[in-house]
Amino acid sequence: MLKQITNAKPYYEQLLKDYQKSDAGLAYKLTAIIIYLQQSGQVEKTYAYIEKFKEFAKKSNKLILFSQIELLSFQSDHASKKYESAIKHLQKHQLLRDSIFNVEKLKTSAALQVQFETEKKDKNIKLLTEQGKLQEIKIHNDKVLRNVFIGGVLVLILFIALLYNSFRIKKKKNEELEIKRQQINEQNELNKKMLIEKEWLLKEIHHRVKNNLQIVISLLNTQSAYLDNEDALMAIQNSQHRMHAMSLIHQKLYQSDNLANIDMSWYIYELISYMRECFDTDTKINFVLDTEKVYLDVAQAVPLGLIINEAINNAIKYAFPLDKKGEVIISLKNIENRDYKLLIADNGVGLPKDFEDTERDSLGMNLMMGLTDQIDGTFEMKNDNGLKITITFTRNTEFEGSTDNAEII
Repeated sequence: MLKQITNAKPYYEQLLKDYQKSDAGLAYKLTAIIIYLQQSGQVEKTYAYIEKFKEFAKKSNKLILFSQIELLSFQSDHASKKYESAIKHLQKHQLLRDSIFNVEKLKTSAALQVQFETEKKDKNIKLLTEQGKLQEIKIHNDKVLRNVFIGGVLVLILFIALLYNSFRIKKKKNEELEIKRQQINEQNELNKKMLIEKEWLLKEIHHRVKNNLQIVISLLNTQSAYLDNEDALMAIQNSQHRMHAMSLIHQKLYQSDNLANIDMSWYIYELISYMRECFDTDTKINFVLDTEKVYLDVAQAVPLGLIINEAINNAIKYAFPLDKKGEVIISLKNIENRDYKLLIADNGVGLPKDFEDTERDSLGMNLMMGLTDQIDGTFEMKNDNGLKITITFTRNTEFEGSTDNAEII
């Protein structure tokens, strides 16, 4: 995948030997062989191995294998410029991925249905028990009435009249209360069902958005293999980083019970880990994270994530030239009430003297300032033993209840 085909060739040849000797780990062997052939320009040879992969998948009958086959077929057809076939394979791959996700959801729904039926039976047993007690009370009252009847007819008539009237009123009230209780229970069940359906739909939406972003990232990655222009490759790479920053947010939302807010301490950690892996900065740059547990809604989390992505990207590329080592600090803290401050600072070379004239109108700088305006924040950038970017903003509280629930969970 790094285009180091010469270094990869010995492993490929060893894979071919292992593949011919044994079927152990066949799916992994075929995947690696096909990827090597795609990357080394031997696309036509991949189709024979894809067919063998299909035969193996039919025997194991696993959706994940069929999904992998469609993805590999898409990559081969795309490389062979068979675009119509490539699109069909990509669509099948997406459908299979969604099917795997929906199977898990169906299992969860079945478990909820069993729990609901169990609770319903328990309520019916409790209701029958209460009715039995009421029946016993009625029998006891009848015995009392018969004993009183022996004491005197006139007294009995008066007593029966009073008792009967009281019984009717009580019974009527009990019936009204029972009807109201049943209506409340039905409404509660309906509300619960609607809430579960809405949450499921929201998670499905975030899941599909995340998948679509990943598809775009993959397409850009495939397209970059056919480009030689450094500026074009850099633009594609920057676009991939920005889409990944947004994809992380939607991934967290559909995996979490909280569909309204994002834990920014988790998000910043995951984003920095991704950037370190992409640029391989472990031996050169030390990242220091100092973030509080802050929950932001999507309207603020996405712009803030893109700002962090741009700032860290610039620090990695320009702050430490000539293999110079340094440190990058990322801090997100509450400063007062609902006001928060995001700080991104490095101890690198800082801004050049002519920065205002040459770089202020760059895409990255305009993007950071525009996104700061989008969250009604203030943007400040200055040289202070390196470059320091400070953004202050006010947290939205429209989904405050959702944040509280997430912390309790």
